[in-house]
Amino acid sequence: MSGFCRVFLFIFLAFALSACVRAPIEDKIRPTWETRKDKLMLVEGWDIKARIAVRAGNNSGSASLRWTQHKDEYQIRVITPFGGGTHELIGGGNEVLLRTPENHISRAEDAGTLLRQRLGWWLPVSGLAYWVRGIPAPAFHVDTLLLDEENRLSALNQAGWSIRYKNYVEVDGHSMPGKLDLQNDRIRIRVSIREWNLP
Repeated sequence: MSGFCRVFLFIFLAFALSACVRAPIEDKIRPTWETRKDKLMLVEGWDIKARIAVRAGNNSGSASLRWTQHKDEYQIRVITPFGGGTHELIGGGNEVLLRTPENHISRAEDAGTLLRQRLGWWLPVSGLAYWVRGIPAPAFHVDTLLLDEENRLSALNQAGWSIRYKNYVEVDGHSMPGKLDLQNDRIRIRVSIREWNLP
């Protein structure tokens, strides 16, 4: 074998071996849970279009949901089927306002109370603002937390709720929940997010 061939073969083998060494390491790089959680805590605004299904005892129903969030202020539109109209929640500060399809306005300190009074079921908005991002709500104690192979939440028990994450979607460099189930001893809520928009 000539000297040129030996040099060429050496260079080829060196590149091949370095590729074999590097590839598995690169494939295994993924954010840790703490890194992922810190990054998602910085997401303070979003626009979500979703479908929700609610079951409470022998009663069940479904609705479309449009949720616009900007820091501590939010607007949630719940559109009920069969001509039920749109119920609009507007929150921020220490008061939540609910506008009914008949343009009646009610006020309370939390969104759950207003929805329960008007629609007969409770949406845990304060916790859901975190759970919908795939992170625990910092105001509540975490009872159980399970991660998937990508270090994303797969299950969470917090504030009397059991949250199960069914799948995730990639949105502007973030892995965001696509489907999640929430359940406590009175109600079960399934959330299927059709569209995520991050500012």
